[in-house]
Amino acid sequence: MRAPVPAVRRLARGLLVLLTMFWFVFALLSGAEEAGGLVRNLPNTMPWILLFALVYVAFRRELIGGVLISVAGLGSALFLNAMSGAPIVFWAISAPLVALGLALVWCGWMDRAPNERPRGGNR
Repeated sequence: MRAPVPAVRRLARGLLVLLTMFWFVFALLSGAEEAGGLVRNLPNTMPWILLFALVYVAFRRELIGGVLISVAGLGSALFLNAMSGAPIVFWAISAPLVALGLALVWCGWMDRAPNERPRGGNR
């Protein structure tokens, strides 16, 4: 059952990097003309710089990074009012972050030795 873990890991990491780069560039370029240039528009990219940091954490510590990325996805749904205002924001930003974060959590969980995994029930 461990065979798909490396493929899921590569796919999740790659998609996270691409997604983060896309939204970073989008945030940097959108509104740059009205702001007076790219440098003055840099504050709009702060959430995506934070996401770069979370992706870095996910590369180092998959379980922790995956949880943080999933929480960031849920937070973005609340912050951007994605559930009621604009469903495209939910499907383009929040849902992919939650799904990819959960994929990394699954990969990190599967990499743990079976005796390190907590078991439910009475012992």
